Amino acid sequence: MAAVTAVIAYEPVHAHGESDITARLVPFTAGGLIWAASMVILDASESGNASG
Repeated sequence: MAAVTAVIAYEPVHAHGESDITARLVPFTAGGLIWAASMVILDASESGNASG
């Protein structure tokens, strides 16, 4: 899934004037944010702190 995101996200980011390295790193920041949020939700559900 990360590879698909990298391919899809590269062109628009690069087309809007970002450098090549920045355009290649954007998918990793988005993926990292999703991973971190998932770990927080998992931890909350395992410890019984989940609200809702």
